[in-house]
Amino acid sequence: MSDKQLSKNDWIAAGFEALAKQGPQALKAEALARALGTTKGSFYWHFKDVAAFHDSMINKWQNSATVITDEENPATTLRNLAQNYAVMADPNLRAWARSNEQVAQALADSDTRKLTEIASLLEKCGVSNPELAQVLFAATIGLTETPGCDAKNAIATLVDLILALR
Repeated sequence: MSDKQLSKNDWIAAGFEALAKQGPQALKAEALARALGTTKGSFYWHFKDVAAFHDSMINKWQNSATVITDEENPATTLRNLAQNYAVMADPNLRAWARSNEQVAQALADSDTRKLTEIASLLEKCGVSNPELAQVLFAATIGLTETPGCDAKNAIATLVDLILALR
């Protein structure tokens, strides 16, 4: 067992790693403790139960979006926002949402907010076709599943293409 004292963030990071490697079934105290080389007691020091751990993972994911806004240049903000969404579009989280209603609801709320933000920025840029917002948002999700794709650069190119249509 490890002598290192683990933080709440260490456990959450281990949860995301386990989710990526083994899927939602790996998000249990005992499996995570084994992977971290520690005891379940450390897990329960930070989380009341597994559901609270899941809540912490969801909150961490929801709060991970940081976007630099430029009120004078909505195109720059749109590019930054779309690139950030493409980077944080986690297919493993979407897979987890298929078997966990709480994750599904958090993901649906997040998707709605993101689509609204994209549509609003496109409108500020002079692009009024709502389907382009849907295409751009879908691309932020789908590019992460494309083998060998640099999602951040690809989404920037798509933003530039959409803005060229105005």
